[in-house]
Amino acid sequence: MNKKLTILLSVIVVFNSIRYIMAIQGGSDSNYDYVMLAINLLALLFFAFSLRNKKCEEK
Repeated sequence: MNKKLTILLSVIVVFNSIRYIMAIQGGSDSNYDYVMLAINLLALLFFAFSLRNKKCEEK
């Protein structure tokens, strides 16, 4: 993935994570919100590690 696409996707995932956090704080008892939040957080970790690995490979 190129860097611009990675940044765009990570911004989308951050906004989705914020949305699910706000839904959970608002009193949602749906398991869907918890699962989607977990998936979004895993995606953020994946993006962070992929950016870190690219920087290590460039050195």
